[in-house]
Amino acid sequence: MQITQSFELPCPPSEVWPVLHDITLLVDCLPGASLDGPVELGVTPLRFKVKLGPIAAAFVGTGQASFDDERCTGRFEGTAIDRRTSSHVKGVAEFALTACAAGSSVEVNVDYALSGSLAQFSRAGIVRELAALLTEQFAFNLSQRLQSQAVSETLIGSTQTGDDTLASGTSAAVLGQSAPLSVGVLLRRMLSARWARFVGLLRLR
Repeated sequence: MQITQSFELPCPPSEVWPVLHDITLLVDCLPGASLDGPVELGVTPLRFKVKLGPIAAAFVGTGQASFDDERCTGRFEGTAIDRRTSSHVKGVAEFALTACAAGSSVEVNVDYALSGSLAQFSRAGIVRELAALLTEQFAFNLSQRLQSQAVSETLIGSTQTGDDTLASGTSAAVLGQSAPLSVGVLLRRMLSARWARFVGLLRLR
């Protein structure tokens, strides 16, 4: 299945591109995701926890990223398995960074395959709406990191007498582990958004 998503960030590409190389930070921004160990030789051990009502799954696997610094594009491919549900997922995500009026625009194209017990939840319409909400949350978290980083650099640049602890502490306070992904929460948000659109259409009639 292929999914295309895009989002904007309030910083120019020159500031965003180095951040996109920071796999640890990106994983921290993605709800439900966490590192399952240190990144070694470009291979990232990942864990992705998701709750589907009474079903809780923990996908464990690896991913590898590559970057084209000249074109500001990148690719991340990986595979993971949840042994409890005997479900397996593998996929490739390609992304491109460009300048826009807001600062930067990131377009992500994902091609993935899900097999096993959880494949029944991979209906195109639901998955696409959930992907949109997940991307929205990721973009919000990444924006917060970028803004925090900008504040920290400003503080570091304006202090010359050992006040760097304040700046680094500000950054560390924001960089917390992402909460587990609850599909139930995303579904409620999705239904709420659908209802809002429906009410809006009724008002236009």
